[in-house]
This record gives sequence, structure tokens and C-alpha cells, in this order.
Amino acid sequence: MGLQNAGGLRLGHDLAGEVTRADLLSVLPFEEPIVEVELTGAELLDAFRQMSAAVVDFGEDDWWHGHVSGATVVWDDDREALVSATVDGDAVDPERLYTVATPEYILHSDHEFPAVDEHHRAGEHGIQHEVLAAYIAEFGVDPRIEGRIRRVSTAAAEGVDPDGEV
Repeated sequence: MGLQNAGGLRLGHDLAGEVTRADLLSVLPFEEPIVEVELTGAELLDAFRQMSAAVVDFGEDDWWHGHVSGATVVWDDDREALVSATVDGDAVDPERLYTVATPEYILHSDHEFPAVDEHHRAGEHGIQHEVLAAYIAEFGVDPRIEGRIRRVSTAAAEGVDPDGEV
């Protein structure tokens, strides 16, 4: 599965049709490698929780600063809590070991995904945009919103105003 910090991505050209290296550089402008990390399910769940600015006190209060691949995350904005998480369609097992691809930056940041650090490193691959270019050359690109991250409101579901008004 993959874990990406939102600050590592830029709003570039739409990645559709013929995609050039310049297009990829406009989205992934940093010359940093992709690393593999090994996390327990408990650590992975912590990292998922840390995608919310409300939990790590980083960015705007409602800013969501994580992206995932191969996983789904459901977050309750009212409770500031992780509701559920899956990897490859299965609930995250806190005892299982997961291999996660992420930018190397995450290993050295103390404010984005503090659950993931250097001691989790298990391998290293090429520079992000080069890895993405190789993937696109082999598999193509078909961008679409997949709903991997869902933010829900318990209060709205229960018919309660978030400020406690019924």
C-alpha cells in the first residue's frame, strides 16, 4: 500500500491522455526517493489517524494531509476519530506487519505521520516521479476519484448539530 503526505503533491496538469515527464514533475516536484517501511497494524492505524490536522496539530483545523493507495480510511470529523481502515479490502490487523511505500521525507518529519520514522525503513526505490513514470509506462494512467478516504459526520448521521443543538 502507499502513504503520501499532501504537501508532497502539487496541483499540476490533469494526468490523462498522453502524460509527459513534465506533467509528473508538476505533480511530484521533489527529488526524493520512495522508501518501503514496515509497520505493525497498530502503527499503520496511528499513521491513518495522523492524516487529520486535528490530531497532529498541523495545517488548518479541517485540513486532511494524507493520501493512500491500496487502503481505505473512514474518519469521523465530529469525534476526530478513525472509524475504520482496510488494506486490500481487509480490516487492518493491529498485530500484522504491513509494507508501505512512502516518500523518504516522512521518515524525517516530526509533524507529518510521526508514527513512521527511520527505524521503519525496509528498502528504497527510485525518485518519486521516476517511479511513477515507470508505473505509467507499464500500466497506463486512469485517474478517478475512488473514495479511498471518506470523512463522515456522526452528528449529521444522528441528526445532531455538531454544537450540540438538536
